[in-house]
Amino acid sequence: DITLIGLYELFLYLFMKRILLICSLLCFALQSYCQLLVRIDQDKDYVQLLEGRLNEAKTDSAKAITALRLSQFYKKYKNIDLAKQRLEQGVHLARGNRMMEGIAYYFQAYYTLGSEDLAQTELKLIKGDSLLSGIDELEAKKYQSGLWIIRGVIRQLQGNEKGGMEAYINHALPLAIESKDKFSEGNANKFLGISLLNANQRVKANQYLKKAMQLFQEAPNESEITKLEGILEVNIILAENNLYLNELTVAKKHLDAAYGVLKNYPNSNVFLFYYYPEGVYYEKMGKYQQALNSFDKAIALDAEGSENFYINRSKFAKFSTLSLIGRNMEAIEVMQDLLKSSSLLPVDRNNYLNLLAETYAKVGNMKEAYNWSQ
Repeated sequence: DITLIGLYELFLYLFMKRILLICSLLCFALQSYCQLLVRIDQDKDYVQLLEGRLNEAKTDSAKAITALRLSQFYKKYKNIDLAKQRLEQGVHLARGNRMMEGIAYYFQAYYTLGSEDLAQTELKLIKGDSLLSGIDELEAKKYQSGLWIIRGVIRQLQGNEKGGMEAYINHALPLAIESKDKFSEGNANKFLGISLLNANQRVKANQYLKKAMQLFQEAPNESEITKLEGILEVNIILAENNLYLNELTVAKKHLDAAYGVLKNYPNSNVFLFYYYPEGVYYEKMGKYQQALNSFDKAIALDAEGSENFYINRSKFAKFSTLSLIGRNMEAIEVMQDLLKSSSLLPVDRNNYLNLLAETYAKVGNMKEAYNWSQ
């Protein structure tokens, strides 16, 4: 029974995280990193099932947890009015029950993350952790683990990568294991794996990511779509990591597994996440036109908001591939387009300006090379 559905979405807010990109020509700098809000489809049947349970529940505790879970699904599917309504309902019904009040703080923190001051969200997490500490119930351990995952995310948002990793490995993961909930344990392993990626400990990261994959696959569930999304995301992350490690056969296995899910959901936003490692794989195999085709597919999706990160890195990968094969005029055009983005970090923008100057020099246009270098 998957209840912590939102945990793997939280890295959507890591706009300023930095991770070494895996394309062979991207090693000159670090890039901002965020994760896509993974959605392959709306699980309308499961939401309807939960609404039915909410109406039929006999106790305040049962009603509270169901309302809170519904708030998370509604936020995921961008129905903010219903998300707020179910959250308030769940918080009200949880009053007077210490464990339920602690659990409610998890859902409140999830709901407000990214929309209020991080310190305020942190206060909710501390209150929830205090209420759940010492309660020897599996459900309490599960949500306490979730609270610590959000605390780890906040620490990373604040630039404290070490603190984030400490939250995952010393709190979230042990609590998830105690909860005996495989999906929660999978989430803790996944977040720890991603934190290790940010620390460039990629071999060790692979171990935790593979464990997360195993746990997601084994986890019982009522929402098949939620389970598929968890497996899909880890497959793509593993593909990227193994490309960086030059384990191309392993990377291709994970890409194929991801596509095996995605092909059944042609409107999924995860294609934006998928096409980049697919293109990098082709580039590393020397199949440059296929690589360019993959990057173009991502760029054509023209995502909005925070997901522009995925458009930008695919544009840069396209620039790199065009430069590699000597198509410098096309590379210049791509880079000029990339530099129009308002979401680039200053260090990345500066590196891109230098690369554009170098590319102009390659084609003998020294005036433009000088202008862009300046």
